Amino acid sequence: MSQQIGYGFLGSPDIEVSTSNKEIIPIKRENVRHVFYKFSFKSFQDVHVKINGGDPIFLEANEWFTTESEDRYVDSLVIVEADINYRWLGGYKF
Repeated sequence: MSQQIGYGFLGSPDIEVSTSNKEIIPIKRENVRHVFYKFSFKSFQDVHVKINGGDPIFLEANEWFTTESEDRYVDSLVIVEADINYRWLGGYKF
């Protein structure tokens, strides 16, 4: 029998457009961001992202970045470039 990790799901309501160096993970309450145990991100153009405050990582256009429950949780994703079309979704912890 497996144990439930997640509390719910969040994601883009539609294709979104980035602002340079702006966080895309929403705040849940009192300036605390959601923590995702599963997370997927796709940009429609070549892009650099910073995950959990790390160094920029290059992702090709239309490439999915995906984590699973065995990976480190995602609580921050910043898109370096402006005007990038993207979408994301994730399962978050309580």
